[in-house]
Formats: sequence, C-alpha cells, structure tokens
Amino acid sequence: MTQHSNAVISLRVDSTLTDDLETTEIDKHHLSRVYTASILYGYFLKSASLRHQLECSLSEGITKQLRHYISGFDPKILQRCLKPRSREAKNLIEKQTLALFGPEEGKDEGSIVVASFSSLKRLLLEAVAFGTFLWDTEEYVDGV
Repeated sequence: MTQHSNAVISLRVDSTLTDDLETTEIDKHHLSRVYTASILYGYFLKSASLRHQLECSLSEGITKQLRHYISGFDPKILQRCLKPRSREAKNLIEKQTLALFGPEEGKDEGSIVVASFSSLKRLLLEAVAFGTFLWDTEEYVDGV
C-alpha cells in the first residue's frame, strides 16, 4: 500500500508519516480523483487477496506472493475485482469523496490544497482502508 501512495503523489522513498515539514500544492480536483482511485485500489486489494487465499487453500502448489498472483490476472478477472459490486457502494464512494473535497468546480478554476507529504500519504492510506472496509461491508450485506 505504501508503494501506491508513493506512486500517486510522487513521494520520496525516504519520507515518513511524521515528516510534516515539507509541503506541496496539489489541485483539489486532482486530489479528489486520486482519493477515489485509492478507495478503488483498497477495494481491489481486498477482493484479490481473498481470491488468492481461496486459490491457495484449494491448490497445494500455489505459494506465490499476492503481487505475482495479481500480475497473472486476465482483463476480465481484473475488472471483476476492481468494480464495486453494488450501486450503493458506488454511491458511498461518491458521497465520501464529496464530503471531503466538496462539489467539483469548473475544470479551469480548481482550488489548490497545500498539504504536507505525510498528510497526503495518510489521506491516501485512509482511502485504501476505506476501500477494504467497503468490500467487507458489501460481503456482510450479501450474507444477510
């Protein structure tokens, strides 16, 4: 997950969650899209990891790391793991993003957010966690 946050906001490899001295400016609309993508990444990771665990329990010889397992997905399986299964989940993602970043403004008139790298990293890790919790909640509701 740390690789995800580093990649999307171009963090230095040596940055830590407590490094609040360096700040950056980022367009709020862009940050909103990255936040939504991070939720979907968490959702995908939960789905893929459970699929991996199931396959490992059914096939004795599978000991691949999750990263290698995911790289073997064909496009159909990849899409199935990535998409929220319900309309309610999609609406919840939209509402969460709207609550944090407000309504989308004109594309030319985006506001700038000034934040520390560590704050951005925490925000994206929270989004990934939100995505995994969303997957768990959908699974629970499906079971009821």
